[in-house]
Amino acid sequence: MGTTKPLDTGEDLEDVLEATVSELIATFRESIIVLVTIAERAKMSWRDEPTHPDWDAIQAAHFSSFVSNPIAADSRSVVGQYRLAPYDIDTQTYDQLSWLSIADHHVHNFAFVRFVTRHEPFDYVQLIELDDNLNSTRQTLEFPWGEGTVFNLNQHSRSSLRIVENICALE
Repeated sequence: MGTTKPLDTGEDLEDVLEATVSELIATFRESIIVLVTIAERAKMSWRDEPTHPDWDAIQAAHFSSFVSNPIAADSRSVVGQYRLAPYDIDTQTYDQLSWLSIADHHVHNFAFVRFVTRHEPFDYVQLIELDDNLNSTRQTLEFPWGEGTVFNLNQHSRSSLRIVENICALE
């Protein structure tokens, strides 16, 4: 992930995580891939629906730790920013959520929902289309994960929507 540097506040030094949104997502993905073998040993379904409830809880905790919490701690976030859409939840409306998207002009109106498995663990990205009112159209799009996949945060608040590529999270 990005660099961790001390922030010079003139007082105590604090840890700062500077990272791209893509790095946060890649770290999250790697963290759940590492756990696949352990989940299989524990007879915990992780691959197909329905997944084991404990697997869902593990994914949610990792998404919070590696993606949601650093984004929430971003020192440059907008006041009144809506919380990030949860991982692996089919949300009907994003009108009061921030969301992750792929930085590709062909999929700009799609929100990241989950990773799916086609050949290798979590080798595809699943997105859902949003209409002009930020409601889900239920139209999904899947494409292969690649190291070059660039994610953005659509940081949404009551009065604005801004695209964020990098965060600077204060601990």
